[in-house]
Amino acid sequence: MSKSQILPLIRSLIANDQLMEAIELLLTSLKSSNLINEVILLSARYQSIARESNQGRIDFEDAQRQLNQLRGNILSLAEQLPEDELKTQSPNDSSSKDLTEEFYQSLARVTVVWLLAQKPHLEKGLSITEVVKLSRLNQRKRIVQTLQELEQCGRIEKYKSNNLIYWKLSNSGRELAEDFFESVLFDFLRGE
Repeated sequence: MSKSQILPLIRSLIANDQLMEAIELLLTSLKSSNLINEVILLSARYQSIARESNQGRIDFEDAQRQLNQLRGNILSLAEQLPEDELKTQSPNDSSSKDLTEEFYQSLARVTVVWLLAQKPHLEKGLSITEVVKLSRLNQRKRIVQTLQELEQCGRIEKYKSNNLIYWKLSNSGRELAEDFFESVLFDFLRGE
């Protein structure tokens, strides 16, 4: 893949807050070089920020500041990529990665709707941390992205209480959940 192909992809991933995917694209696109070490350090920094944020050791604003610095570092590195350090990639590699990403995002969508539908008695709804923990997906970024998508299309509602954000299904979200519960997939999951 050429630099002119990679750079727009990296920018798009960063614009969609898919930092780990941007890092993975850089790693898989580079030949053996010192740049790989730089990308590994960026990956380690991202993992560290995510872990510290999940454990509550840094507040939201500090995490966002650090993530913004990381975004800038990723963009800067991508813009400085020497063309001769890039691997050529077959089209099948890209489509396979896209399909895997789409599968995991779809799994996150179904899981979030299902979890929120299972907890309608909770007045406040579920926090992101609760959704991640209950889902057992270990994919906080995908869960957050799913919650944002569902909120944008009016399927869930967001509530703030004691500096925490909670999510619950809206009326149209409950209709979506009912469609899921009536599907063949749900019968399969229940063992019917």
